[in-house]
Amino acid sequence: MTRSFECGTCGDEALIYRDGNCRRCALRLQLTELLHPEDHPGGRALLLEFAKVERPASIMTWLLNPKATELLAGLGTGAIAYTHEALDELPHSKTTEHIRDVLVQAEVLPARDRHLPGFLRWLDLKLAAIPDGERRRTIRQFARWKFVVAIRKLVDEGRPTHGAIAHARQSITVADQFLTWLHEQHQPLATTTQLDLEQWLATGNSTRTRVRPFIAWAVQSRTATGLTMPGTKSNDGPEMDHHHRLEWIRRCLTNTDVPRDERVATLLLLLYGQPLTRIAALPVSAVEVDESGNTFLRFQRVRTPVPEPFATLLLEHRDHRSPTRTTSGVESPWLFPGIRAGQHVTAQTMMAKIRNNGVDLRAARNAALRTLVREAPAPLIAKSLGYNDNTIHRHAAIAASQFQQYAASRPTRASS
Repeated sequence: MTRSFECGTCGDEALIYRDGNCRRCALRLQLTELLHPEDHPGGRALLLEFAKVERPASIMTWLLNPKATELLAGLGTGAIAYTHEALDELPHSKTTEHIRDVLVQAEVLPARDRHLPGFLRWLDLKLAAIPDGERRRTIRQFARWKFVVAIRKLVDEGRPTHGAIAHARQSITVADQFLTWLHEQHQPLATTTQLDLEQWLATGNSTRTRVRPFIAWAVQSRTATGLTMPGTKSNDGPEMDHHHRLEWIRRCLTNTDVPRDERVATLLLLLYGQPLTRIAALPVSAVEVDESGNTFLRFQRVRTPVPEPFATLLLEHRDHRSPTRTTSGVESPWLFPGIRAGQHVTAQTMMAKIRNNGVDLRAARNAALRTLVREAPAPLIAKSLGYNDNTIHRHAAIAASQFQQYAASRPTRASS
C-alpha cells in the first residue's frame, strides 16, 4: 500500500495534514470559512497575508485561540467592520492588536501610531478613577495641554512616541499623587506655598521629583503661584572609559556568536550615542548609500557618515533582516523588525538583549556623546544626531571639565 503525498487542492507534493490537503491549503480553507473573503476585500487581503506565511503551522496554532477565531469570524460576517474605530471598541488584547497590525500591513487600514490610543485609554481610566471633580479637571487640563498636544505632534511628524508617553504617564501619576496629598491637607492648589511643596517632596521617595512638569504647567497656567522645584544635585552619570568602549566596538564588529541585529544596535549606541527608543524605530530608509558607495545614516534631517567596517556590517543587516513568522514575510520598512506585523522591535526588547550581553547602556551613550563633542562643535553634533542643543552642550561642558581635570593632574615639566 502506497501513501500519496500529493495535496488534493494545490497538487504539490507535501506532507498531507487534513482531509487530503497540505498544511498551507488546510489553513487557507479554515481561513476561508472564517473570513468569507468573497464578501469583502479586507477578508481577501487578510487571508492572503496569513496564508503566505513561511510556517503555516504557526498560524494554525494561533487559530486554536478562541479569541482569534471569534474576531476573524466577526470580520467575516460583517459584525466587526474593517476600521480602526471598530477594533478600538473591542476589549483591548494582543489578538486584536495583532490583527490590526496585519490589516495595516496589508493596506486594508491606514497606518497609525499604536501607542497613542493606548495612552488615551489609560488617561480616560485614570481620570474616571479620580473622585474629586476639581482635581479631575486639573489633571485633565494638565494632561491635555502638557502632553496630549505634544504627543499628537510627534505622531504627525512620524516620530517615536513611546518615550514621550512613558514620561507623560509618570508625570500625570505623580501630579495626581501631589494633588491627593493637598486634598488630604485641605489645601487648595491655588494657595499652595513653596513650603507645602517642599514638605511633600521631603516626605516621599525620589519619584516625587517627577512632579516638576506639573509645577511648571501650574505656574504657567496660573493655576498656582510662586512655586518652583528645588534644585537637584547635578549628576553627570556613568561613563564608559575609552579603552572599554573601543573593546566593545571591536567585539561588535568581530564576534559573530552575537546575533547581527544586536551587534548593529549596540554599535549605533557606542558610535552615535543614540537612545534605544530611536534606534528601535529607525526605518530602512535611514540607511543611504551615495553614488560613490559611501554609507550614511539619517537620524533626522541631516545624514551622518558611517565608517568602515561598520558600514559593511550595517548594509549586511539591512539586506538580510529576519522576517516575522506570523505574516507573509513582506519586507518590513523597519531596520529592526519586531514580532508584530508591520511593527519595529520595542525598545524594551532591544534594551534587554543589549544589557544581557553585558553593556551598560547609559555609560555607553554618555561615552559616545562626550567623545563626539571633543571631536566636533556641539551644535554640529546636535544637528547630525538629532539631539536637543541643551543636551549636547551639557555633555560638552562635562567633557571640557574632564579635560581640564586631566590637564591639571599632569605633572609640569621643570623649567631648565
